[in-house]
Amino acid sequence: MELRWDLTPLYPSFTSDAFQNDLQTVTAELAALKERYTWSHVHDPAAEMTSYLLDLSALTSRMVLLQGYAGLTFQADTTNEAAMRYVDQLDMLMTELTEPTVKFRRYLTTLRDLEGLLNTSPFLMEHSFLIKDQLEKASYMLSDREEVLLALL
Repeated sequence: MELRWDLTPLYPSFTSDAFQNDLQTVTAELAALKERYTWSHVHDPAAEMTSYLLDLSALTSRMVLLQGYAGLTFQADTTNEAAMRYVDQLDMLMTELTEPTVKFRRYLTTLRDLEGLLNTSPFLMEHSFLIKDQLEKASYMLSDREEVLLALL
């Protein structure tokens, strides 16, 4: 008995408008995320962190769909060159998240009262585990440049 996955609930094909539009959207959202969140002059930390987490969530949700479709298509047919190209392309896009992640972690280390800041917002309280985890990981980071280089490996 041959089993076939039906991936059309994700995307009809790699050439479909839905897949191509999501790929373009992810690329644009990633560029915007990297440009917007430098964390150098933050006037309202709670608002900026909320905005960053919402933007990051939207980006990664769309990215997971794209990666799921490309990865499952490739797993079902390892000779599918288009699937292989998209898996590689999406992996490279994911590594580009390293730079904004590193900047966010460094920013967290500059906050004097993170717990107090988290308590100012129900949204931040809901995401406090993630935020505190990022702060903990900041203590193990290399330089920004080294972190980005490691992500490329």
